[in-house]
Amino acid sequence: SSDYNLEIGQLAVVIPCEIGFELKESLRVLPKPISRKFDSAQVSERATISFERGKAVSSYQGEFPYIMSKVKGTFLTFDALAFNSQKGINNKLILINIFSQELSEKKQFSLHMINSITKENIKKQTYIHNSAAIMNFDCNKDLSYIFYSKDTLGVPIFISYHEDLDSNLSVEHSHPPSEYFFGESKFIGQQELKTNWLSKLT
Repeated sequence: SSDYNLEIGQLAVVIPCEIGFELKESLRVLPKPISRKFDSAQVSERATISFERGKAVSSYQGEFPYIMSKVKGTFLTFDALAFNSQKGINNKLILINIFSQELSEKKQFSLHMINSITKENIKKQTYIHNSAAIMNFDCNKDLSYIFYSKDTLGVPIFISYHEDLDSNLSVEHSHPPSEYFFGESKFIGQQELKTNWLSKLT
């Protein structure tokens, strides 16, 4: 973000538009991106997201679907692969939130980390619309965790690295709860899963 003179948590959103799109000085609604699809094939339109620390580099193919940017939604993830409890390891969750529709004001929201068994709230991080919520957290290998927000949806990116600058850099992203289900009713299953969990959390 320092390359673009952005504050920590600020986002720069790049949207591919038609050549004839009229770009005004300020936009109240983000335009719909053009698509590179030529047929009905289900191909994800992604970009490479890279992270660097010292000499370590890690990247993956990521996306923020336009349809996600049109709803406020909720966020819920529990992915054991994202957690590293080794000594000297720093863990971060970066929750990317983009809302493309008009906002009358930017409200403050909360991202939570809880113990999945006791429902104890371990950590809370505030954020606003169209920002990256950055939460530093520690892990206990004997516990399992859930990260959630009742305020907005978002794309989670988990980053782990050792304090040593020459160490490896791990970048993971968890899939949405809909990926736990198969078939035409997968989003109904996701809704029921979210409703069941979020109703038990404060």
